[in-house]
Amino acid sequence: MIWLITWITAFFFIFQLVNTYDGTDYAPLMVLVLIVLLLRWLIYRFIRKRILMRKYKDKEVVRNIIRRKIWMGASTEMIKDSWGRPGDIKSGSHKTVWCYGNIGKNRWKHRITFNRDDVVSSWTEN
Repeated sequence: MIWLITWITAFFFIFQLVNTYDGTDYAPLMVLVLIVLLLRWLIYRFIRKRILMRKYKDKEVVRNIIRRKIWMGASTEMIKDSWGRPGDIKSGSHKTVWCYGNIGKNRWKHRITFNRDDVVSSWTEN
């Protein structure tokens, strides 16, 4: 959703720049570009949802992944599909911690802890 807002903002910025530059009205072209970007986003989302349904065969899991949620019992693969690759992985004898959102040296905004079976056992959000 954030990238969609970014594209709309860029669209209006370029629209203002172009219209003040030579006086030609490029509004129809800019609207077409915005529609194409929106369709591309919708198609991407539809395809991603179908791929995840084939992979996990569970609507609730797919819904959680698309909404970028963390939940107890999620596997490392599910979290990787939801949040992407972690910024850092800290492994111990009984647990593994995935870190996301570096906010300083060895400081992370989100930490997800997995038990020995590679299943989420806890997480923190700072």
